Amino acid sequence: MQRCLHLALQAYGQTSPNPMVGAAIVKNGKIIAEGYHKKAGQAHAEINALRKAGKRARGADLYVTLEPCCHFGKTPPCTDAIIKAGIRRIIYGMKDPNPKVSGHGLKILKSAGIKITGPVLENACIKLNQPFIKWITTGMPYVTAKIAVTLDGKIADAHGNSKWISNDASRRYAHYLRAGTDIVMVGAETARKDRPTLNVRLKGYKGKQPMPIVVGPKKVNLKKLLKELGAAGFQSIFVEGGGRLHSELIKNKLVDYFVVFVSPKLLGGDAVPWLNDIGRKTVNAPLQIVPEHVFMLGDNIVLEGHPMQASS
Repeated sequence: MQRCLHLALQAYGQTSPNPMVGAAIVKNGKIIAEGYHKKAGQAHAEINALRKAGKRARGADLYVTLEPCCHFGKTPPCTDAIIKAGIRRIIYGMKDPNPKVSGHGLKILKSAGIKITGPVLENACIKLNQPFIKWITTGMPYVTAKIAVTLDGKIADAHGNSKWISNDASRRYAHYLRAGTDIVMVGAETARKDRPTLNVRLKGYKGKQPMPIVVGPKKVNLKKLLKELGAAGFQSIFVEGGGRLHSELIKNKLVDYFVVFVSPKLLGGDAVPWLNDIGRKTVNAPLQIVPEHVFMLGDNIVLEGHPMQASS
């Protein structure tokens, strides 16, 4: 299954509105074919693996990160092809959260006499497709707030200059994160001052570019905006600032994930702080970020995690 997760990531940022999926066919203890879903509208991971395996798939085991689909979309159901190929056993990572599938695919395969094992490495498979899971179950996009701050929590100096608080390695990583999202969003003030390009500028990158969106300058109903973007098929939003937009999103409980780059610099004084009012007034009831990853990029500390409501 670990290999399937690796395969799925080969299509990082390219499959939306579909999930990333990897598959491997194993026979006599050896992988005989592999596949992954490359792009929405193209063959699913299982189909790509089955095509490579051909007749060798009969009596083999199929490992796949996500429960095989059983409905007609842009492509036929994977369950039909799996049964026809004579697969002996399915080992799946997680059930498909899509209500059109969600357990039905496994039932169809089981009724056809195929053995079912799973979930396997479920947490890793869930992590792989968190934006898809939120979008398919709620209709809302998955929102990541990204920020670069000094050690004393500033995002710009007293003149509004923020280039550069983070280092080169952190900025390259931010471009990698941009590549995995549908939308890159900033506030109007950030767009005016920094004039960001909001695209992916990694050496050799030829994948799709995220849609840039500038919010403001007038007050916007952010929840309504996110609902409309979700209804339009956008799964994920990468919000790069500024502090006012981040504050409003946090205050309205619309942020799913944080990526915070902390630089070992101090500005103090009249430098611009990251957040304004987020509806938290006491140290006993803060917004707590639950760290999932903490690592170094050069001299920058990177903290990634999801918000948790503190108990009062």
